[in-house]
Amino acid sequence: MIFWGEERSETRWVPFQEGSSSSSSFQDENDPRELIKLTEESFYEKFDQDELERAAPPYLKWLVGGRLEELEFMRGKMVVFVGSSHDRNNVEQVCQETKGKYASWGGHVGGICTIPQLNFTLVNWFSLGMIDSQPDLDNWLPGKAEPAVFSDRVEQTFLPQMYAAGLTEPPDLVIFASLFWDDAYLNWRRAHYKFDPKLTTPQNGFTFAEINWHRIRVRAAILQLRGLWGQSIPMMFRTRQLRKKDENWSIMKIFQLDQSCRSVAKELGVKLFSWGEKLEGYTKYYDGDMHFELGPTTYLFADMTFFYLQRALTPGCWNGCD
Repeated sequence: MIFWGEERSETRWVPFQEGSSSSSSFQDENDPRELIKLTEESFYEKFDQDELERAAPPYLKWLVGGRLEELEFMRGKMVVFVGSSHDRNNVEQVCQETKGKYASWGGHVGGICTIPQLNFTLVNWFSLGMIDSQPDLDNWLPGKAEPAVFSDRVEQTFLPQMYAAGLTEPPDLVIFASLFWDDAYLNWRRAHYKFDPKLTTPQNGFTFAEINWHRIRVRAAILQLRGLWGQSIPMMFRTRQLRKKDENWSIMKIFQLDQSCRSVAKELGVKLFSWGEKLEGYTKYYDGDMHFELGPTTYLFADMTFFYLQRALTPGCWNGCD
């Protein structure tokens, strides 16, 4: 669960752990009658420090407060987000909150956040989705000069910007996503190529062929990133968040793409970064249809990022540790 607190810096990510729904003070924890007695006695208990002790560490709060001794694992490290405006906004907001230095390559291109206190770097690469045809982009988003095909975009846009900034070493963690731009592109493609309307009515969502196209492209992108930085590079897939508005069955389509990507991630051994789905239901934090302002969601994003980075850096912990 998420404990939001009164201030955004009090946001905490509290896992549901085994054993947290029973108590050793009862004779038989598996006896339904004993568990019912437990619920009767604990129903009016407040959320207290015991629960917060199970939460992931408040990394961003420590960083903002200058408690750097707890964050030495971050010193000189780098995390690269490959995604969209959600990643860009989060990186920019963390940079703002920590008084870091953000250098933008362009809103739909990417940027770098440097946090001087730890010489720590957050990078966001802005993917225009998994589009595989530059002519399609020219028709879909006229006026976009930079390459759109992901493989070309990496080689001709992202890497040169990284090298120019002196970032030539592999990142310590890569978090990848491609959902919302693909939803928009597939919808455009249906109209542009005049697909059979009987097969592509909005309420039916995407066809298997459309989803399979996306699966192939996502798989290729993950393999390309591993080709750049090594097969053992710690990598995650950032799962969905809901839109605030459901127009043209858009929420269902995002679910379809997301579920497909989860299976590709499982096949390739890519872990899930489930920041977005943890926000489902908290519509008050949206700044519009699908984006979030600087606030509690920023702290959740940062704490999750640093939690997984620490695991990636700890020998033997990426695949599970205490």
